[in-house]
Amino acid sequence: MIDAMEQAKHFNSGHRSDKSRTIRFSREDLHLFAEASHDRNPLHLSPSFARKTFLGEPVVFGILGVFACLGKIPYRCNSSLSRITVEFKNPIFAEVDYSIDAVMQSVNTASLRLSDGSKVLLKVYLTFSDRPSLPVRWNGDRRPFPRGPVNLERRALYDGACVMGKYQPDPAAFAALLERFGLVEQQFGSLPLAALLCSSYIVGMEQPGLQSLFCKLALEFHSHSLDDSEMQYESRVLCVNALNMLASELHLSASGVPIATGELHSLLMPESPTTSVAKLEELLSASVSLKGRVALVIGASRGLGAALTTALVLKGCTVLANFDRSEQEARRLLESLKNTAGRIVLTKGDAGDVSYCTQLQCTVDKEFGRLDFLFCNACPPLRPYQIEPSTIERINSYLKDALALVSVPMAVFLKNMEASSGRLVIISSLTVDTPAREWPHYVAMKAAVEALARVAALQFPKITVLLVRPPRLRTDLTNSPSGQLDATLPEIVAAQITQGLLDVPSEQVSLLAMH
Repeated sequence: MIDAMEQAKHFNSGHRSDKSRTIRFSREDLHLFAEASHDRNPLHLSPSFARKTFLGEPVVFGILGVFACLGKIPYRCNSSLSRITVEFKNPIFAEVDYSIDAVMQSVNTASLRLSDGSKVLLKVYLTFSDRPSLPVRWNGDRRPFPRGPVNLERRALYDGACVMGKYQPDPAAFAALLERFGLVEQQFGSLPLAALLCSSYIVGMEQPGLQSLFCKLALEFHSHSLDDSEMQYESRVLCVNALNMLASELHLSASGVPIATGELHSLLMPESPTTSVAKLEELLSASVSLKGRVALVIGASRGLGAALTTALVLKGCTVLANFDRSEQEARRLLESLKNTAGRIVLTKGDAGDVSYCTQLQCTVDKEFGRLDFLFCNACPPLRPYQIEPSTIERINSYLKDALALVSVPMAVFLKNMEASSGRLVIISSLTVDTPAREWPHYVAMKAAVEALARVAALQFPKITVLLVRPPRLRTDLTNSPSGQLDATLPEIVAAQITQGLLDVPSEQVSLLAMH
């Protein structure tokens, strides 16, 4: 049999196919991990919840990414994991092909990286010991685990705050998870692998719980045997820094025998911002200057779209508020604007779909007979990308979908706008002039829709066009502690746009760049 060092040399020499170093996480993988670990944080399982975060859609559990990386380590008999350090550097998404690079640095140490092209998403550092570990027989008849995470307030995470309990993975799902990623219990040890699941459970469900994003962990393992089939955990807050990064000290034991100690680090994500009617009433002078006017706002349920809808209704306008998936937010917006000068009409559908827009056009013609303003505001969830072969299909797909959310409403409604000498409002971005390094698709899309609107003005000379380049706004897209720094309230931008709608434009196409 090849000894450990020979295995390491064989592994590092590249005697593995590219396919063996590629991983794609499925939605089923996320649910299997949730069942095995009891971590049911909706950031990983609920599209509607994740959409209201700066990530935009569900992300893969960080520890699930670790398990996938561990499966690429060559088999070592009579060994067990003695230490692991993990850095969760960027989000991992389902249904995307990622690469895993693994290096055996010595007989007992290894490093792994999970990457999206040149962007590193996950780093893992491992130390093995030569002591064998015995597999654990998990008892499936233990206490039930909660179905949802706690939602701790910031003040509950004071220095020294502690959560304690008993933990074991779900036996059947744990075994299926190991099989899915080719993990051998005798190589890593049942307890170290279960301890990783436990760390995910603690961060995602108990401390901090609902608004958490796992960032880093370091664990050292002391024992690889277990007399009882449950571990006891104790996680104690060390501190929360100025950027809302939580550091906790973790102790795992069984029957008083230490199993593992270490630290868990997680980000406390702010709750989704909501539009303030009171703030807009404060910013806008009271009037019904838009009474009798009809506006269509694409992407009206959240962020700047919701603020624009609110501002228009406060001025007496009738607003058709388009939304696609954020129905709860749309209905909340409708409820908040019941006693205002204008009127809001919710319209659900994909604005990039020609059939939806043409049906909506029939409604506009039949019920209102005019359309004065078209606001093109919506865009798909935004991920950072490097321009390279591994990401170019996703960049091109984003461009197609994002452009359709502007081009299709324009194609359908520009004739209505010309009939009423209406105004087309394109929500662009300051990144057109000052590109953001990680958003090549977003910058290209905003530049493209500005160009499209300028050509539309040539083809429909009775309309006017307003290109708005707002600053970074405090919306779900920027709703992280660092992203909120110096971010502008969308209500401020919405009020400025709305106040200027009745001004006679000096030229057919005007630019409003807001720094």
